[in-house]
Amino acid sequence: MKARLLLLLSAALLLGAGLRLYDLGGPSLWMDEGFTWMVATHPLSELPERVTVFDKHPPLHYALARAAMLAGGPSEFWLRLPSALAGVLTIPLVFLLARQVGGSGPASAFLMAVGAMHVLFARDGRGYGLATLWVALTLWLWVRLLHRPRPLEVAGWFLAGVAALYTHYLAMVVLAWQWLLLVAGRPRQERARWLGIPVLALLAFLPWIPTMLRQAATPSPGHPPPPWSALLEVLYAHSVGFTLNFTPWRLPGLPAGLQGHAAWYSVVAVAGLVLAMSWGSGPQARRLLGVFFGSLLSLVLLSRWTGAGLYETKYTVLVSPAFWVLVASGVAQLERRFGRSAGCAFLGFFLILNLVSSLNSVLLEEWHRQDLRGAAGYLAVHARPGDRLLVVSGWVLPALEPYSHQWPPMRVRPMEAREVAGFRPELQAGERVWLLRASASLFDPRDRVYSRLRQACPPPIHSWTAWRRNPDLLVDLKCFEAPGP
Repeated sequence: MKARLLLLLSAALLLGAGLRLYDLGGPSLWMDEGFTWMVATHPLSELPERVTVFDKHPPLHYALARAAMLAGGPSEFWLRLPSALAGVLTIPLVFLLARQVGGSGPASAFLMAVGAMHVLFARDGRGYGLATLWVALTLWLWVRLLHRPRPLEVAGWFLAGVAALYTHYLAMVVLAWQWLLLVAGRPRQERARWLGIPVLALLAFLPWIPTMLRQAATPSPGHPPPPWSALLEVLYAHSVGFTLNFTPWRLPGLPAGLQGHAAWYSVVAVAGLVLAMSWGSGPQARRLLGVFFGSLLSLVLLSRWTGAGLYETKYTVLVSPAFWVLVASGVAQLERRFGRSAGCAFLGFFLILNLVSSLNSVLLEEWHRQDLRGAAGYLAVHARPGDRLLVVSGWVLPALEPYSHQWPPMRVRPMEAREVAGFRPELQAGERVWLLRASASLFDPRDRVYSRLRQACPPPIHSWTAWRRNPDLLVDLKCFEAPGP
Protein backbone atom coordinates (compact mmCIF):
# COMPACT_ATOMS: atom_id res chain seq x y z
CA MET A 1 0.00 0.00 0.00
CA LYS A 2 2.81 2.42 0.87
CA ALA A 3 4.51 1.76 -2.47
CA ARG A 4 1.23 2.44 -4.28
CA LEU A 5 0.74 5.73 -2.40
CA LEU A 6 4.31 6.78 -3.17
CA LEU A 7 3.79 5.99 -6.85
CA LEU A 8 0.57 8.05 -7.00
CA LEU A 9 2.20 10.96 -5.18
CA SER A 10 5.15 10.85 -7.59
CA ALA A 11 2.76 10.92 -10.56
CA ALA A 12 0.92 13.92 -9.09
CA LEU A 13 4.25 15.69 -8.49
CA LEU A 14 5.38 15.10 -12.08
CA LEU A 15 2.07 16.37 -13.43
CA GLY A 16 2.12 19.42 -11.16
CA ALA A 17 5.76 20.19 -11.98
CA GLY A 18 5.07 19.96 -15.70
CA LEU A 19 2.15 22.40 -15.52
CA ARG A 20 4.08 24.88 -13.38
CA LEU A 21 7.50 24.75 -15.08
CA TYR A 22 6.68 24.28 -18.78
CA ASP A 23 7.77 27.37 -20.78
CA LEU A 24 7.99 29.28 -17.52
CA GLY A 25 10.09 32.05 -19.06
CA GLY A 26 8.09 32.25 -22.28
CA PRO A 27 5.43 34.89 -21.55
CA SER A 28 6.35 38.54 -21.15
CA LEU A 29 6.57 40.23 -17.78
CA TRP A 30 3.30 41.84 -16.83
CA MET A 31 2.53 44.82 -14.61
CA ASP A 32 2.61 43.10 -11.20
CA GLU A 33 5.74 41.12 -12.08
CA GLY A 34 7.41 44.40 -12.94
CA PHE A 35 7.26 45.32 -9.24
CA THR A 36 9.12 42.12 -8.36
CA TRP A 37 11.68 42.79 -11.10
CA MET A 38 12.17 46.35 -9.83
CA VAL A 39 13.09 45.01 -6.39
CA ALA A 40 14.89 41.77 -7.30
CA THR A 41 17.36 43.42 -9.69
CA HIS A 42 18.75 45.70 -6.97
CA PRO A 43 20.66 45.01 -3.74
CA LEU A 44 18.61 43.81 -0.77
CA SER A 45 19.71 46.88 1.16
CA GLU A 46 17.40 48.91 -1.12
CA LEU A 47 14.45 46.57 -0.64
CA PRO A 48 12.58 48.51 2.08
CA GLU A 49 12.71 51.68 -0.02
CA ARG A 50 11.73 50.04 -3.31
CA VAL A 51 8.73 48.12 -1.98
CA THR A 52 7.16 51.41 -0.90
CA VAL A 53 7.28 52.93 -4.40
CA PHE A 54 4.68 50.75 -6.08
CA ASP A 55 4.20 47.57 -4.14
CA LYS A 56 2.42 46.51 -0.95
CA HIS A 57 3.97 43.16 0.02
CA PRO A 58 6.47 41.86 2.61
CA PRO A 59 10.10 41.03 1.71
CA LEU A 60 10.59 37.25 1.75
CA HIS A 61 9.57 36.45 -1.83
CA TYR A 62 11.58 39.40 -3.15
CA ALA A 63 14.67 38.09 -1.36
CA LEU A 64 14.25 34.63 -2.92
CA ALA A 65 13.62 36.14 -6.37
CA ARG A 66 16.78 38.22 -5.92
CA ALA A 67 18.76 35.09 -5.03
CA ALA A 68 17.35 33.19 -8.03
CA MET A 69 18.24 36.00 -10.44
CA LEU A 70 21.73 36.27 -9.01
CA ALA A 71 22.15 32.52 -9.56
CA GLY A 72 20.65 32.30 -13.04
CA GLY A 73 20.63 35.80 -14.45
CA PRO A 74 17.98 38.50 -15.01
CA SER A 75 15.28 36.71 -16.96
CA GLU A 76 11.57 35.95 -16.73
CA PHE A 77 12.32 32.29 -15.97
CA TRP A 78 14.51 32.94 -12.93
CA LEU A 79 12.14 35.61 -11.63
CA ARG A 80 9.27 33.10 -11.63
CA LEU A 81 11.19 30.01 -10.55
CA PRO A 82 10.88 30.45 -6.72
CA SER A 83 7.09 30.72 -6.94
CA ALA A 84 6.85 27.76 -9.33
CA LEU A 85 9.03 25.50 -7.17
CA ALA A 86 7.04 26.49 -4.09
CA GLY A 87 3.91 25.52 -6.01
CA VAL A 88 5.33 22.07 -6.74
CA LEU A 89 6.34 21.55 -3.10
CA THR A 90 2.81 22.39 -1.99
CA ILE A 91 1.53 19.16 -3.59
CA PRO A 92 3.11 16.70 -1.10
CA LEU A 93 2.03 18.92 1.79
CA VAL A 94 -1.56 18.68 0.57
CA PHE A 95 -1.12 14.91 0.36
CA LEU A 96 -0.01 14.82 4.02
CA LEU A 97 -2.72 17.24 5.13
CA ALA A 98 -5.44 15.11 3.52
CA ARG A 99 -4.22 12.00 5.31
CA GLN A 100 -4.28 13.91 8.61
CA VAL A 101 -7.96 14.87 8.20
CA GLY A 102 -9.02 11.41 7.02
CA GLY A 103 -9.29 12.23 3.31
CA SER A 104 -7.69 10.70 0.26
CA GLY A 105 -4.05 11.75 -0.03
CA PRO A 106 -3.66 10.77 -3.72
CA ALA A 107 -6.93 12.45 -4.76
CA SER A 108 -5.95 15.66 -2.94
CA ALA A 109 -2.47 15.61 -4.50
CA PHE A 110 -3.83 15.22 -8.03
CA LEU A 111 -6.45 17.93 -7.46
CA MET A 112 -3.74 20.28 -6.19
CA ALA A 113 -1.46 19.34 -9.08
CA VAL A 114 -3.98 20.39 -11.73
CA GLY A 115 -5.75 23.08 -9.65
CA ALA A 116 -6.06 25.81 -12.27
CA MET A 117 -6.07 28.77 -9.90
CA HIS A 118 -2.91 27.56 -8.17
CA VAL A 119 -1.17 26.71 -11.45
CA LEU A 120 -1.86 30.21 -12.77
CA PHE A 121 -0.40 32.01 -9.75
CA ALA A 122 2.45 29.57 -9.14
CA ARG A 123 3.65 30.53 -12.65
CA ASP A 124 3.56 34.21 -11.66
CA GLY A 125 6.66 36.05 -10.47
CA ARG A 126 4.86 37.16 -7.33
CA GLY A 127 4.65 35.81 -3.80
CA TYR A 128 1.42 33.81 -4.10
CA GLY A 129 3.06 30.44 -4.74
CA LEU A 130 5.46 30.84 -1.81
CA ALA A 131 2.77 32.15 0.55
CA THR A 132 0.51 29.21 -0.34
CA LEU A 133 3.35 26.80 0.46
CA TRP A 134 3.81 28.33 3.93
CA VAL A 135 0.06 28.27 4.56
CA ALA A 136 -0.12 24.59 3.53
CA LEU A 137 2.72 23.83 5.94
CA THR A 138 0.95 25.66 8.78
CA LEU A 139 -2.29 23.79 8.05
CA TRP A 140 -0.56 20.40 8.18
CA LEU A 141 1.20 21.21 11.47
CA TRP A 142 -1.98 22.82 12.84
CA VAL A 143 -4.02 19.65 12.28
CA ARG A 144 -1.33 17.68 14.08
CA LEU A 145 -1.53 20.15 16.98
CA LEU A 146 -5.27 19.57 17.17
CA HIS A 147 -4.49 15.94 18.07
CA ARG A 148 -1.65 16.50 20.48
CA PRO A 149 0.53 19.62 20.80
CA ARG A 150 4.22 18.73 20.75
CA PRO A 151 6.84 21.44 21.37
CA LEU A 152 8.72 20.80 18.09
CA GLU A 153 5.52 20.96 16.05
CA VAL A 154 4.35 24.09 17.87
CA ALA A 155 7.69 25.72 17.00
CA GLY A 156 7.42 24.58 13.38
CA TRP A 157 3.86 25.90 13.10
CA PHE A 158 4.90 29.25 14.56
CA LEU A 159 7.96 29.63 12.30
CA ALA A 160 6.00 28.64 9.18
CA GLY A 161 3.37 31.20 10.15
CA VAL A 162 5.98 33.95 10.51
CA ALA A 163 7.39 33.00 7.10
CA ALA A 164 3.87 33.26 5.65
CA LEU A 165 3.44 36.72 7.18
CA TYR A 166 6.78 37.82 5.70
CA THR A 167 5.54 36.65 2.28
CA HIS A 168 1.93 37.95 2.12
CA TYR A 169 0.14 40.16 4.61
CA LEU A 170 -3.24 38.44 4.18
CA ALA A 171 -1.78 35.17 5.46
CA MET A 172 -2.52 36.82 8.80
CA VAL A 173 -6.23 36.09 8.31
CA VAL A 174 -5.69 32.36 7.70
CA LEU A 175 -3.31 32.11 10.64
CA ALA A 176 -5.73 33.95 12.94
CA TRP A 177 -8.47 31.42 12.18
CA GLN A 178 -6.10 28.53 12.83
CA TRP A 179 -5.15 30.03 16.19
CA LEU A 180 -8.77 30.75 17.18
CA LEU A 181 -9.96 27.23 16.36
CA LEU A 182 -6.92 25.68 18.01
CA VAL A 183 -7.50 27.62 21.24
CA ALA A 184 -11.24 26.91 21.15
CA GLY A 185 -10.54 23.18 20.86
CA ARG A 186 -8.20 22.98 23.85
CA PRO A 187 -9.38 22.35 27.44
CA ARG A 188 -10.14 25.57 29.29
CA GLN A 189 -7.23 25.21 31.66
CA GLU A 190 -4.78 24.99 28.70
CA ARG A 191 -6.01 28.01 26.74
CA ALA A 192 -3.99 30.62 28.62
CA ARG A 193 -0.67 29.16 27.42
CA TRP A 194 -1.67 29.79 23.78
CA LEU A 195 -2.31 33.50 24.30
CA GLY A 196 1.38 34.28 23.91
CA ILE A 197 1.50 33.07 20.28
CA PRO A 198 0.09 36.31 18.75
CA VAL A 199 2.44 38.39 20.91
CA LEU A 200 5.47 36.39 19.76
CA ALA A 201 4.30 36.69 16.13
CA LEU A 202 4.05 40.47 16.53
CA LEU A 203 7.56 40.61 17.98
CA ALA A 204 8.90 38.51 15.09
CA PHE A 205 7.24 40.86 12.61
CA LEU A 206 8.26 44.03 14.46
CA PRO A 207 11.35 44.83 12.30
CA TRP A 208 9.19 45.10 9.19
CA ILE A 209 6.34 47.15 10.67
CA PRO A 210 7.86 50.61 9.86
CA THR A 211 8.15 49.63 6.18
CA MET A 212 4.62 48.21 6.23
CA LEU A 213 3.28 51.52 7.57
CA ARG A 214 5.08 53.43 4.81
CA GLN A 215 3.55 51.06 2.25
CA ALA A 216 0.10 51.68 3.70
CA ALA A 217 0.64 55.45 3.33
CA THR A 218 1.68 55.16 -0.33
CA PRO A 219 -1.23 55.95 -2.69
CA SER A 220 -2.44 53.12 -4.91
CA PRO A 221 -5.46 52.50 -7.13
CA GLY A 222 -6.71 49.81 -4.77
CA HIS A 223 -9.77 47.71 -5.52
CA PRO A 224 -13.43 48.42 -4.91
CA PRO A 225 -15.08 46.66 -1.96
CA PRO A 226 -16.32 43.26 -3.14
CA PRO A 227 -20.03 42.40 -3.33
CA TRP A 228 -21.35 39.47 -1.33
CA SER A 229 -21.40 37.44 -4.54
CA ALA A 230 -17.58 37.42 -4.29
CA LEU A 231 -17.93 34.42 -1.99
CA LEU A 232 -19.57 32.49 -4.83
CA GLU A 233 -16.97 33.78 -7.27
CA VAL A 234 -14.27 32.29 -5.04
CA LEU A 235 -15.94 28.87 -5.18
CA TYR A 236 -16.06 29.06 -8.98
CA ALA A 237 -12.45 30.26 -9.32
CA HIS A 238 -11.13 27.54 -7.01
CA SER A 239 -13.25 24.87 -8.70
CA VAL A 240 -12.30 25.44 -12.35
CA GLY A 241 -9.92 28.42 -12.49
CA PHE A 242 -10.10 31.68 -14.42
CA THR A 243 -9.33 30.41 -17.91
CA LEU A 244 -12.21 28.09 -18.70
CA ASN A 245 -14.91 29.21 -21.11
CA PHE A 246 -18.17 27.31 -20.93
CA THR A 247 -20.65 27.00 -23.73
CA PRO A 248 -23.71 27.94 -21.68
CA TRP A 249 -26.28 25.21 -21.34
CA ARG A 250 -29.87 25.40 -20.20
CA LEU A 251 -31.08 24.13 -16.85
CA PRO A 252 -34.71 23.16 -16.28
CA GLY A 253 -36.59 25.63 -14.10
CA LEU A 254 -33.96 28.37 -14.25
CA PRO A 255 -35.37 31.81 -15.19
CA ALA A 256 -34.59 32.99 -18.71
CA GLY A 257 -32.44 35.85 -17.43
CA LEU A 258 -30.12 33.38 -15.66
CA GLN A 259 -29.81 30.78 -18.41
CA GLY A 260 -26.66 32.41 -19.76
CA HIS A 261 -25.01 31.79 -16.38
CA ALA A 262 -26.27 28.23 -16.00
CA ALA A 263 -22.79 26.71 -16.23
CA TRP A 264 -21.42 29.15 -13.65
CA TYR A 265 -24.19 28.35 -11.19
CA SER A 266 -23.74 24.63 -11.85
CA VAL A 267 -20.06 24.75 -10.90
CA VAL A 268 -20.80 26.75 -7.75
CA ALA A 269 -23.56 24.30 -6.79
CA VAL A 270 -21.28 21.27 -7.27
CA ALA A 271 -18.50 22.91 -5.22
CA GLY A 272 -20.94 23.82 -2.46
CA LEU A 273 -22.34 20.28 -2.35
CA VAL A 274 -18.90 18.66 -2.14
CA LEU A 275 -17.71 21.05 0.55
CA ALA A 276 -20.88 20.41 2.54
CA MET A 277 -20.28 16.66 2.28
CA SER A 278 -16.77 17.09 3.74
CA TRP A 279 -18.49 17.92 7.05
CA GLY A 280 -19.00 14.20 7.59
CA SER A 281 -15.28 13.41 7.38
CA GLY A 282 -14.67 14.16 11.04
CA PRO A 283 -13.81 16.98 13.46
CA GLN A 284 -10.51 17.87 11.75
CA ALA A 285 -12.24 18.32 8.40
CA ARG A 286 -14.89 20.49 10.06
CA ARG A 287 -12.23 22.70 11.63
CA LEU A 288 -10.46 22.94 8.27
CA LEU A 289 -13.77 23.95 6.73
CA GLY A 290 -13.99 26.64 9.40
CA VAL A 291 -10.55 27.99 8.46
CA PHE A 292 -11.46 28.02 4.75
CA PHE A 293 -14.80 29.80 5.01
CA GLY A 294 -13.73 31.94 7.97
CA SER A 295 -10.76 33.27 5.97
CA LEU A 296 -12.87 34.05 2.90
CA LEU A 297 -15.59 35.78 4.90
CA SER A 298 -13.03 37.79 6.88
CA LEU A 299 -11.34 39.06 3.71
CA VAL A 300 -14.66 40.18 2.24
CA LEU A 301 -15.80 41.81 5.48
CA LEU A 302 -12.50 43.61 6.07
CA SER A 303 -12.53 45.00 2.56
CA ARG A 304 -16.18 46.07 2.77
CA TRP A 305 -15.93 47.65 6.23
CA THR A 306 -12.59 49.40 5.84
CA GLY A 307 -12.80 50.34 2.14
CA ALA A 308 -9.07 49.58 2.03
CA GLY A 309 -9.17 47.52 -1.18
CA LEU A 310 -7.85 44.44 0.58
CA TYR A 311 -9.77 41.93 -1.50
CA GLU A 312 -9.00 40.35 -4.85
CA THR A 313 -10.11 36.86 -5.83
CA LYS A 314 -6.49 35.91 -6.54
CA TYR A 315 -5.55 36.51 -2.89
CA THR A 316 -7.70 33.53 -1.91
CA VAL A 317 -5.23 31.20 -3.64
CA LEU A 318 -3.61 31.09 -0.18
CA VAL A 319 -6.38 28.74 1.00
CA SER A 320 -6.37 26.53 -2.12
CA PRO A 321 -4.65 23.66 -0.20
CA ALA A 322 -7.55 23.61 2.28
CA PHE A 323 -10.05 23.77 -0.58
CA TRP A 324 -8.70 20.74 -2.43
CA VAL A 325 -8.34 18.66 0.75
CA LEU A 326 -11.98 19.44 1.59
CA VAL A 327 -13.08 18.59 -1.97
CA ALA A 328 -11.29 15.22 -1.77
CA SER A 329 -12.90 14.58 1.63
CA GLY A 330 -16.33 15.49 0.29
CA VAL A 331 -15.90 13.24 -2.74
CA ALA A 332 -14.93 10.38 -0.42
CA GLN A 333 -18.14 10.94 1.55
CA LEU A 334 -20.21 10.94 -1.64
CA GLU A 335 -18.58 7.68 -2.68
CA ARG A 336 -19.29 6.19 0.74
CA ARG A 337 -22.97 7.13 0.62
CA PHE A 338 -23.84 6.77 -3.06
CA GLY A 339 -21.23 4.40 -4.47
CA ARG A 340 -17.96 4.46 -6.32
CA SER A 341 -19.53 5.74 -9.55
CA ALA A 342 -20.73 8.92 -7.79
CA GLY A 343 -17.30 9.53 -6.27
CA CYS A 344 -15.54 8.99 -9.61
CA ALA A 345 -17.98 11.31 -11.38
CA PHE A 346 -17.40 14.20 -8.97
CA LEU A 347 -13.64 13.63 -8.83
CA GLY A 348 -13.49 13.49 -12.64
CA PHE A 349 -15.52 16.72 -12.83
CA PHE A 350 -12.88 18.67 -10.91
CA LEU A 351 -9.85 16.91 -12.39
CA ILE A 352 -10.82 17.25 -16.05
CA LEU A 353 -12.06 20.84 -15.90
CA ASN A 354 -9.01 21.99 -13.95
CA LEU A 355 -6.62 20.20 -16.27
CA VAL A 356 -8.23 21.88 -19.30
CA SER A 357 -8.19 25.26 -17.57
CA SER A 358 -4.54 24.85 -16.52
CA LEU A 359 -3.51 23.86 -20.04
CA ASN A 360 -5.32 26.94 -21.36
CA SER A 361 -3.31 29.23 -19.08
CA VAL A 362 -0.03 27.49 -19.97
CA LEU A 363 -0.40 26.96 -23.72
CA LEU A 364 -2.74 29.62 -25.11
CA GLU A 365 -1.44 33.17 -25.56
CA GLU A 366 -4.94 34.61 -25.27
CA TRP A 367 -4.86 33.63 -21.58
CA HIS A 368 -1.36 34.98 -20.92
CA ARG A 369 -0.80 38.26 -19.10
CA GLN A 370 0.22 41.55 -20.71
CA ASP A 371 2.63 41.33 -23.66
CA LEU A 372 4.82 44.31 -22.86
CA ARG A 373 7.77 42.59 -24.51
CA GLY A 374 5.80 42.52 -27.76
CA ALA A 375 4.99 46.22 -27.45
CA ALA A 376 8.68 47.01 -26.92
CA GLY A 377 9.57 44.94 -29.97
CA TYR A 378 7.06 46.86 -32.10
CA LEU A 379 8.52 50.17 -30.88
CA ALA A 380 12.01 48.91 -31.78
CA VAL A 381 10.91 48.55 -35.40
CA HIS A 382 8.64 51.58 -35.88
CA ALA A 383 9.67 54.26 -33.35
CA ARG A 384 12.10 57.07 -34.17
CA PRO A 385 14.58 58.86 -31.93
CA GLY A 386 12.86 61.79 -30.25
CA ASP A 387 9.34 60.35 -30.38
CA ARG A 388 7.20 60.78 -27.28
CA LEU A 389 5.77 57.79 -25.43
CA LEU A 390 2.74 58.25 -23.16
CA VAL A 391 2.14 55.27 -20.89
CA VAL A 392 -1.32 54.72 -19.35
CA SER A 393 -1.05 53.43 -16.71
CA GLY A 394 2.39 54.36 -15.45
CA TRP A 395 2.32 51.35 -13.13
CA VAL A 396 3.45 49.15 -16.03
CA LEU A 397 6.75 51.04 -16.35
CA PRO A 398 8.70 48.65 -14.06
CA ALA A 399 7.62 45.71 -16.27
CA LEU A 400 8.30 47.67 -19.47
CA GLU A 401 11.72 48.94 -18.43
CA PRO A 402 13.58 45.59 -18.90
CA TYR A 403 12.61 45.70 -22.59
CA SER A 404 13.23 49.43 -23.14
CA HIS A 405 16.73 48.84 -24.55
CA GLN A 406 15.07 47.58 -27.72
CA TRP A 407 13.66 50.94 -28.85
CA PRO A 408 15.47 54.17 -29.84
CA PRO A 409 15.84 57.08 -27.38
CA MET A 410 12.35 58.37 -26.60
CA ARG A 411 10.78 60.81 -24.15
CA VAL A 412 8.73 58.58 -21.85
CA ARG A 413 5.92 60.07 -19.76
CA PRO A 414 3.86 57.95 -17.36
CA MET A 415 0.24 59.08 -16.98
CA GLU A 416 -1.26 59.16 -13.51
CA ALA A 417 -4.95 59.56 -12.69
CA ARG A 418 -4.69 63.27 -11.83
CA GLU A 419 -2.94 63.96 -15.15
CA VAL A 420 -5.47 62.04 -17.21
CA ALA A 421 -8.43 64.20 -16.19
CA GLY A 422 -6.82 67.42 -17.39
CA PHE A 423 -4.82 66.03 -20.31
CA ARG A 424 -4.65 68.25 -23.40
CA PRO A 425 -2.34 67.27 -26.26
CA GLU A 426 0.20 69.99 -26.93
CA LEU A 427 1.87 68.92 -30.16
CA GLN A 428 4.29 70.52 -32.53
CA ALA A 429 3.60 70.19 -36.27
CA GLY A 430 4.77 66.77 -37.44
CA GLU A 431 5.51 65.53 -33.90
CA ARG A 432 4.96 61.83 -33.28
CA VAL A 433 3.36 60.60 -30.07
CA TRP A 434 3.01 56.95 -29.08
CA LEU A 435 0.25 55.97 -26.68
CA LEU A 436 0.69 52.73 -24.76
CA ARG A 437 -2.42 51.58 -22.92
CA ALA A 438 -1.83 48.72 -20.48
CA SER A 439 -4.06 48.23 -17.44
CA ALA A 440 -5.41 51.64 -18.42
CA SER A 441 -8.64 50.90 -16.57
CA LEU A 442 -6.75 51.72 -13.35
CA PHE A 443 -6.12 55.37 -14.25
CA ASP A 444 -8.08 56.13 -17.41
CA PRO A 445 -11.28 54.07 -17.37
CA ARG A 446 -13.00 56.53 -19.75
CA ASP A 447 -10.13 56.41 -22.25
CA ARG A 448 -9.76 60.19 -22.23
CA VAL A 449 -6.12 60.28 -23.35
CA TYR A 450 -6.84 58.27 -26.49
CA SER A 451 -10.00 60.25 -27.27
CA ARG A 452 -8.23 63.61 -27.04
CA LEU A 453 -5.28 62.46 -29.13
CA ARG A 454 -7.75 61.13 -31.69
CA GLN A 455 -9.46 64.53 -31.82
CA ALA A 456 -6.20 66.44 -32.24
CA CYS A 457 -4.55 64.16 -34.82
CA PRO A 458 -5.39 62.17 -37.93
CA PRO A 459 -5.93 58.41 -37.52
CA PRO A 460 -2.95 56.53 -36.06
CA ILE A 461 -0.14 55.81 -38.48
CA HIS A 462 0.97 52.72 -36.53
CA SER A 463 -1.11 50.38 -34.39
CA TRP A 464 -0.35 47.19 -32.43
CA THR A 465 -2.55 45.27 -30.03
CA ALA A 466 -2.02 42.16 -27.90
CA TRP A 467 -5.54 40.77 -27.52
CA ARG A 468 -6.38 38.99 -24.28
CA ARG A 469 -9.44 37.20 -22.96
CA ASN A 470 -9.22 39.39 -19.88
CA PRO A 471 -9.71 42.97 -21.14
CA ASP A 472 -7.83 44.35 -18.12
CA LEU A 473 -4.69 42.71 -19.53
CA LEU A 474 -5.02 44.25 -22.99
CA VAL A 475 -1.91 46.04 -24.31
CA ASP A 476 -2.66 48.59 -27.04
CA LEU A 477 -0.02 50.72 -28.78
CA LYS A 478 -0.76 53.50 -31.28
CA CYS A 479 1.32 56.20 -32.93
CA PHE A 480 -0.21 59.61 -33.69
CA GLU A 481 1.45 62.22 -35.91
CA ALA A 482 0.43 65.83 -35.41
CA PRO A 483 -0.76 67.53 -38.60
CA GLY A 484 1.69 69.82 -40.38
CA PRO A 485 1.42 73.63 -40.56
